[in-house]
Amino acid sequence: MSKSIIQKEKECYFCGAISDLDRHHCWHGTANRRLAEADGLWVYLCKYHHTMSNDAVHNNHLMDKALKIVAQKAWEQTYGSREEFIKRYGKSEL
Repeated sequence: MSKSIIQKEKECYFCGAISDLDRHHCWHGTANRRLAEADGLWVYLCKYHHTMSNDAVHNNHLMDKALKIVAQKAWEQTYGSREEFIKRYGKSEL
């Protein structure tokens, strides 16, 4: 299990809840999920913000996109250039 490069505390990224948390990989799909795990591109989310509401990242494209933007910025600050990010993940959200 990698450490998140986005978040240090074990709390919901959006609301700060500290119980019943899920790990959400900011990039989906079999290949990109593995890359996101390796690169630390994940955050903790409460059930409400993960899957159980209209504000959940799996149900709300804008919430999902917002996390992808945060993740890409963190990746570029930690690992390399935008071009390298695109080569690794296939596209840029910025």
